[in-house]
Amino acid sequence: MAPGRVRSARGASVETLGGRTRALLEELERRGEYLPTAWAGEAARDLASGMLEGHFLSPGEGPSGLAFYSRRGERGYGHVHVEAGREAVGRASALLTALVRAWPPDLARADLGLSGLEPQDEALVGAEAVRSFGGDLLVRYSLERRLGGSSPSPPLRPPSDGSLHPIRSASLDELAALDWVAFKGSPDERLVADTVGQTRQTLSDLLAGRLGPVLDAPSSVWRDRSNVPLGFVLVAEPAPRRSVVLDLAVAPAHRRRGLGRFLLERAVAELARAGGESVRLWVTRENFPARALYAKLDFRPVLTAHIYRWVRIRTA
Repeated sequence: MAPGRVRSARGASVETLGGRTRALLEELERRGEYLPTAWAGEAARDLASGMLEGHFLSPGEGPSGLAFYSRRGERGYGHVHVEAGREAVGRASALLTALVRAWPPDLARADLGLSGLEPQDEALVGAEAVRSFGGDLLVRYSLERRLGGSSPSPPLRPPSDGSLHPIRSASLDELAALDWVAFKGSPDERLVADTVGQTRQTLSDLLAGRLGPVLDAPSSVWRDRSNVPLGFVLVAEPAPRRSVVLDLAVAPAHRRRGLGRFLLERAVAELARAGGESVRLWVTRENFPARALYAKLDFRPVLTAHIYRWVRIRTA
C-alpha cells in the first residue's frame, strides 16, 4: 500500500484537509485536550488558503497525516498528527521534517505537539527531530482525579492572612502579571507565551471560553490584606461533568505555604459538590514540586504527551 506523499496544504481542497483536522480534533478530545468544535472547519479553510502553514499526506492507500503551525510574532505553535497504522513513525517524521524545512528565516522558535502515536513512538519522532534540527523534547503528563460524586473532605484553611475572591473580580493585567512571574524560571516558562502581553491574551482567550466554559465556583483568586493577588486557579468544563484546571499560579515569594494546595483543593471540592465526574490537568515532567502537590491530592497520570521545541541557531 502506498502511504501517499507529503504535500503543502496551500491550495488543497477544504474537504481533504477537513478530514484530517477533524481526526486531530477527535484525538485531542480523547486525550483530554479540547478545542472549539468549529476549529476543524476553520483550520481546514485557513490551511487551504495559506493563512495557516501546513503539510499533509496526499491521498493514497495508506493512513493519512497532517502537520501545521500558526505564528505569534517570532514564535510558532503547531502540531503533527498521524492516523495509527503502518509506518506511523515514518509518516510523522516526514511531516515534521517538511514543516521545519519550510519555516521562514524570521521564525525564531516553535513548539510542535505530537499525536496519533504511542508515547514511545512520540519520543522516537521527537528524538529524531532533536538530532536532525536541534532543540529539545518536552515531556508532559495528563493527570486526572476521579470525583465520582463522593463527599469531598473540607479544604485546608487558608495559609495566611487574606481573602478569597471570584476569578473574574481580578483584572487581566493582574492575572497576567502574576502568571508571568509564577512560571518564570520553571520548566513551564514560556510554554504558551513569550511576554506578559501574550500571557494576557492567552488568559483573555481562556476566560472567554476558548477551551471550554469557565466554572466560576471553583475558579478563584487569593488576595492579601493590601488587595495584592498572590495566587489563582482557573477551571473550565470542556465536556459535561469533566473539568480541566487550565492554570494554577502562586507568587514565588508565597510558595510552600500551602496556598497552591488550598486553591486546588478548594476547586476540587467545589467540582465534587457540583456532581463532577473528573478533573484533569497537565504538568511538565521536570516540574517536580507541582507533581508532588498533585500526587498528594490524588491526581494520577493517565496520558503522556511530547512537544518538540525547536530554536533557531543564530550564526554571527
